[in-house]
Amino acid sequence: MNKNSLIAFLKSYISLAAIMLLIYLILGPSENVSLIFVMALGLPITAIMVFTGWDKKLKKHLP
Repeated sequence: MNKNSLIAFLKSYISLAAIMLLIYLILGPSENVSLIFVMALGLPITAIMVFTGWDKKLKKHLP
């Protein structure tokens, strides 16, 4: 993994984690789902997005 893909991964993960955190806080904490689980769930989603190029495609459509 080169430095550019690592930086892209971190940027995408931070963005996705912020969105997931906002949804988690709006919906309220659940007894079945912890915040750590929500953040850990974002890792594979972000990895798939970055390494398949979905993050660049989404940036074209979403500001």
